[in-house]
Amino acid sequence: MSEESPKPKELPSEVREQIEKLLSQVTGVQEITSQAFAARQGFYEKLILLDGATLTLLFSVIGGISHSAITKEALDKVGQELFIGCWLFILSIMVSILHNHLNIATLIHMTSAAVRTSVHGSHALLRISMKKAGITDESETIQAADPEVQKDLKKGAVTENLCRWVGTVAQAATIFGYVVFVASLHTVIQAIAGAAH
Repeated sequence: MSEESPKPKELPSEVREQIEKLLSQVTGVQEITSQAFAARQGFYEKLILLDGATLTLLFSVIGGISHSAITKEALDKVGQELFIGCWLFILSIMVSILHNHLNIATLIHMTSAAVRTSVHGSHALLRISMKKAGITDESETIQAADPEVQKDLKKGAVTENLCRWVGTVAQAATIFGYVVFVASLHTVIQAIAGAAH
């Protein structure tokens, strides 16, 4: 009489469902995170283009008023305002570029954490299945949680906070640049109107 091989034990369905649910949530969070980061990256790329176009307009205004019949005092005042506006737009462009660099670094850290969590969860599911099936698992030394995930999440949190502050500076520089630009245009219009009288 041949000895029957032991029937493999099935993994409890609740455990399998919980692990599969966790893995699908990690994948879903990773996709949403990627979309959010791509949208934010696009916003700052558009801000860079807007600031660059405004700088071109500022240089056109500077060229136009240098040939107009306004007084030297008004020209000096307008020139100073436009100079400040130019630097604000340049600051916004540079800070937006820094923002996008930090945004990419944050995405890399968050994606790495999500991938590590997913891989570790898949391995845990396989290990539980093998144990229940009576198969010897040679990888018992693998930890219950991947310590690198926490490191990636911490790095991601740091770069995310920097990203927010840098993004706020870029937007503020653009807003103040436009305030200065409009104020200088107002001064130009008043000076031209005064020279016409």
